[in-house]
Amino acid sequence: MHLELLQVSQVRNLTAVTITPGPNLNVLSGPNASGKTAILESIYLLARARSFRTPRIQDVIQHGNKALQVRGEILQEKQGKITTGIEKRVGESKIRYNGETIKSVSEQARNIPLVLLTPDSHIIVSGSPTQRRHWLDWAMFHVEPDYLSNWKQYFKALRQRNSLLKRGVSDRESYRGWERAMVESAAVLQDSRADFIQILSGLVKQLTGDFFPENIALKFDSGWSNVMSFENSLKEAWGTDSETGFTRAGPHRADVRIMIENNKLSSVFSRGQIKLFVCILMLAQAKALYSKTGIKPVVLLDDFNAELDPVYSEYLLSLLYEENFQVFLTTTDTQSLQLTADRCHWFHVKQGVVQSVSQQTCSDIN
Repeated sequence: MHLELLQVSQVRNLTAVTITPGPNLNVLSGPNASGKTAILESIYLLARARSFRTPRIQDVIQHGNKALQVRGEILQEKQGKITTGIEKRVGESKIRYNGETIKSVSEQARNIPLVLLTPDSHIIVSGSPTQRRHWLDWAMFHVEPDYLSNWKQYFKALRQRNSLLKRGVSDRESYRGWERAMVESAAVLQDSRADFIQILSGLVKQLTGDFFPENIALKFDSGWSNVMSFENSLKEAWGTDSETGFTRAGPHRADVRIMIENNKLSSVFSRGQIKLFVCILMLAQAKALYSKTGIKPVVLLDDFNAELDPVYSEYLLSLLYEENFQVFLTTTDTQSLQLTADRCHWFHVKQGVVQSVSQQTCSDIN
């Protein structure tokens, strides 16, 4: 899948922008605060109906306007040519896809799969289990058609069990129906997550080349004891859960530990190494999604050069070329990118104006 046309209106400092991206690598260069990241944000809005920079849509709508619009023409592997668009106001979203109104954001997100890497994406390695679960759930949502329904079923039952625990309900029978629902959906979540992490692990090893030790491991923790079933874990923990007022074990406590032998990768790697590893992990995610669905996601890389030395940058660019995804990357430093004009499309962004340029022209006007 790739965007053939992108039209943006009233997104931050982008008043009225139209670009025709290339099917592979698209470089958005320009000074800070010029509107480069707003282009990525617009693509993200088109797919997810929200910003990756702020939960407040009023901060994204251009000052003095009441709404923003993003429209795209997409060439997709299975459906061919597609036209889609979104209009967002405070408290209201209107999404259209091939002439039809889309009522569910999750439906649009499935229509336009994305992989996003920002300067904050290091939290996948160095952040909390909650942040890694959030990343994993979004990846699984795109890969497994039934994942979202099972995820919703599990958390509905979990909320009911926790409500009983907080109210101090001591009748064990009151819990059994909700626990059966938790166990049923947890089995699907557990198997799907474990299989996906195994696939990712193999792809990461293929992509890391000679840059990282071979003993990097993605270790999936289910969220409960590995010596008993989830059903038995709930039974055994009921007394303690009743005292604390919440459910301590389950898929809602799962984690993906990224390790080198017995050490966390975040405690061993430099910031540049972490950035490169996370880029490779996200590219592996894109490959896994493509292999499962037959649709290539669009890859968004914000502030590409940050934390990457020239050797790492060159290696990552070579991977992006080789895997042939449509990529949008932003940078303030075009000089360090070893790119040729026939392998990418260059856009220069300045004060909200986007201009298609050659590599040499882009270097000159920077």
